[in-house]
Formats: sequence, structure tokens, C-alpha cells
Amino acid sequence: MLDAAKHPLYKGCKKGHSPLSSTTKLMGIKTEYHLSEDFVDAITDFVKDLLPEDNLAPGTYYEVQKLVAGLGLPYLVIDVCIDNCMLFWREDSDRLTCKFCRKPRCWCRIPHQEHRYQPKIATWTREAQKK
Repeated sequence: MLDAAKHPLYKGCKKGHSPLSSTTKLMGIKTEYHLSEDFVDAITDFVKDLLPEDNLAPGTYYEVQKLVAGLGLPYLVIDVCIDNCMLFWREDSDRLTCKFCRKPRCWCRIPHQEHRYQPKIATWTREAQKK
């Protein structure tokens, strides 16, 4: 993890560009523009192919996730209605159906959709610390 911050992305690249810096920037773009994992996979594959052979850029979204996971940053997993009507969060965290479309939250105890929320600041509520 620390190596990802110390080493340049490729030999001769601009100072300050490391695998970690490029990964965090990419994750910020993914979040800001609501990009799918498949889209990020396509971007990482394209960029890795553009850079010199010996580059350390992640080639897939999975590699990006592994690098970010190494940071140990906390996040919340929030269930989402299958039609994106609502989040099952806070006062609605115990609901089993969507209060708008009435569709079930889960299929065989597995949520239809999940959203991973990572706050921009490192303060956490007691609710988040329990998870």
C-alpha cells in the first residue's frame, strides 16, 4: 500500500503521479459522475494500454478496489430499492418493502441492490461504527 504512494506511475512520469494518487483520483471521478464498474474497467484498461509497458497503473476496477481497500477507509453499505425509489437507511433501515413501489427489499435474503457510501470526512456516527 505504501509502495503504491511512493513509486511513480511509470519511469519519467510527472512528479506526484503514483498508482495510489491515480487510483484515488479515478475513484473520485467514478463517484462524481456515477460511473458503472464496467465503465471504470474500460477506462483502466484503456489507460493502462496507453502508458509505457512498465507502468504500475491498475488495469481493472478490481485492482482499483484492492488498492483502495488497503487504505482501510470505512464505508457504509446501504440497501437500495430494485427500482431506485428509496434507500433502506436510518428510519427505513428495518423496512422489508419499498414505501413507494411496494417491491421487496430482498430476494432470498439478498438485497436487490446495495450502495456503498464513503463520507468525505472521517467522522462517524455510532450507527456506522456498529457495522
